[in-house]
Amino acid sequence: MCTKNSHTFRTEVSERLAVHLFHFALPLGLRHKVDAQLFLREGNQFEVAELIEEQASLLGQAQYAGVQHDWSSVAALIEQVATREERLLAVCQSW
Repeated sequence: MCTKNSHTFRTEVSERLAVHLFHFALPLGLRHKVDAQLFLREGNQFEVAELIEEQASLLGQAQYAGVQHDWSSVAALIEQVATREERLLAVCQSW
């Protein structure tokens, strides 16, 4: 699966986009994922919490890879986040 965002990371990434990712988008996304998985664990929704925890880990790895300017790794990690999002939606639709 190649999302629009992951395709962007396979090309040259501007300094402006990199700064936005490192200082806003990835830390915010990571924080929201951590909060969501904690909330869902309290509600005994362990499967969904695990998927969200995996996404948080992948976002953290993407942030590190981006700092290293390893954009192909960022793209691959974002694709993995998207794959887990699809699984997450499928699980939630079964509720």
